[in-house]
Amino acid sequence: MTDAEEAVLKKRWFYKFKLPSGNETQLYVDEGLAKIHESREKMMFSVLSESFNDSWNNTTCIDLACHQGYYATRLAAKGCKKVMGIDAGRENIEDANLINSVYKYKNLYFSQQNIFDIDLNKTGQFDIVIMFGLLYHLENPIGALRVAKSLTKKICLIETQTAPNISGVIDWGTDANKKKMFGSFSIIDETYENSLNNREANLNNISLVPSLEALIHLMKKLNFSEIKILNPSKNAYEQFQHGNRIMIAGYVND
Repeated sequence: MTDAEEAVLKKRWFYKFKLPSGNETQLYVDEGLAKIHESREKMMFSVLSESFNDSWNNTTCIDLACHQGYYATRLAAKGCKKVMGIDAGRENIEDANLINSVYKYKNLYFSQQNIFDIDLNKTGQFDIVIMFGLLYHLENPIGALRVAKSLTKKICLIETQTAPNISGVIDWGTDANKKKMFGSFSIIDETYENSLNNREANLNNISLVPSLEALIHLMKKLNFSEIKILNPSKNAYEQFQHGNRIMIAGYVND
């Protein structure tokens, strides 16, 4: 066992990494909750394999809010030309670099960075953009969607919890003037989670969670050429099965 692998196995992780030796990381979350990661991975590759199975070595990817780098490592394992993972959390990036010190993927890079600080002129665009588990932890989810779209050459995969939808019309300026509502957001207060130093919580306290209808409308307004809601498998994590968590693909035409 290498020193790097020994260091990995001494820690507890948010993800169950299967190491080259056959060992697996121990989790600091419940095994049942960890099923989210398996479901995300299956849905992710159900889409990406259709488009990139014959061209992984020419494909570039970015994982926005990569956490400990689980999905970035899965993409790197496919042989992508370049995979970049960014996250605002210092500890997350340290863990991601530690896990890659075991895998030793030469095509994988991690950087501590807030997605709103990304400079497109420096990073360029990527064939694949993934943004899992982030949108519902932000007070500016629309801005995050704009960033994701600006980075996307071909496919953007967004995974998020969804809020109940409110539709209809509202008064706009006068009682006589009505405007149609295209979905809604729910306000979630994550003050308690932040008081516990929960690594999965919002960096701030207030999060806006979109309804599915709101997310679809926003992606249309951002000019994704095609939008596809992915179907979960029968044994997927319960939130996917119940429609309270979704993965959606946005396509960009060349």
